[in-house]
Amino acid sequence: MTAIIRPAEDADLQGLLGLYGELNPDDSALPEARAQEVWAAIRSQPGRTILVAAVGDALAGSADCVVLPNLTRGVRT
Repeated sequence: MTAIIRPAEDADLQGLLGLYGELNPDDSALPEARAQEVWAAIRSQPGRTILVAAVGDALAGSADCVVLPNLTRGVRT
């Protein structure tokens, strides 16, 4: 079994919600419209990428990667 690591796509939202439901089983399910709204905001943030580990058609994990401006190292990102 091989996991493919790739940037998340719009179609991954339900899989991500399933993963996060396993991580926090006591959380209430988000209404679909709100989940879509927040997902669109996440995906539009400059410097932010959600990576997923896909095994076949299922998601096995995710990572939230953010590149932020800083004031160290000559302001390199």
